Amino acid sequence: MKLKIISLLSLLVFGSLFLNNLVLAEGASAPSSSANVISLENPIGSEKDAGLFGPVMKIVNGLLGIIGALALVAFVYGGYNWLISAGNAEKVKTGTTTMIWAILGLFLIFSSYAILKLITDALGGR
Repeated sequence: MKLKIISLLSLLVFGSLFLNNLVLAEGASAPSSSANVISLENPIGSEKDAGLFGPVMKIVNGLLGIIGALALVAFVYGGYNWLISAGNAEKVKTGTTTMIWAILGLFLIFSSYAILKLITDALGGR
């Protein structure tokens, strides 16, 4: 029974990967006149919409990306220390505390980005 469920789930997952390119839409040809053309607004905006906060947010995004990468490296380092501790309680504690502080750092990075984005959007950054 368990094998049947696993095989059914794998069939659904892999089937959806291959069948996602099917598009059922009317009128597959290009529009013949410009009256039928639909224009869409860019959902992510452009540089001219950024205003005063555009360059500031680019710098902040770059810095937060670098700091986030360092926090991930610290997490991996803590996990490595925890794995190679070989039962040594001091190394286990060091690895665990390193991973906890790295997770807290990542939380602070994500929350600081969210707060800065909220402030710049509220002040008319976009």
